[in-house]
Amino acid sequence: MVYYCPECGSEIPNEAEFCYICGCRKDKAIFFDDSGREVCPGCGAALPPGSDRCPGCGAQTVSAVPRMSKNGSLAIMMALLPGILDVHGLGHLVLGEYRKAALFLILSSAILFVRIYYMPGTDPLFGTLFWLGSLAVFIVQGVDVFRLAFNQKPLFRL
Repeated sequence: MVYYCPECGSEIPNEAEFCYICGCRKDKAIFFDDSGREVCPGCGAALPPGSDRCPGCGAQTVSAVPRMSKNGSLAIMMALLPGILDVHGLGHLVLGEYRKAALFLILSSAILFVRIYYMPGTDPLFGTLFWLGSLAVFIVQGVDVFRLAFNQKPLFRL
């Protein structure tokens, strides 16, 4: 049986407990038999190409499970924790999405500018609408960072 790392794609030796290239644990590896077909991690049966479940035992294949990218947890923390204080874009910065990071940091600056100079003593309706807009920016950037961290299709591209 041959093991391949789901993170970097390199072959993991049978005697190894982790990938020598990126450090990913072997229990997350994708299994292939000697003929080159993917094998079910549950029952060991050969899987049809492109399947996400084993037809024999129903177990989800390793290649179908969404994996978090290397800096995914740090990106999620940097998106959510500062985002509570209306500082957005740091999660995108960690993931290397520099255009999105710049967009969200500019939005953060605009939000903070309005909050400091226009919010004191304003109409309650304006304050409520502004708060909802700020919440929408927080949710959009948080969801986009989650999707990018798990190597899924992003909400939007720049």
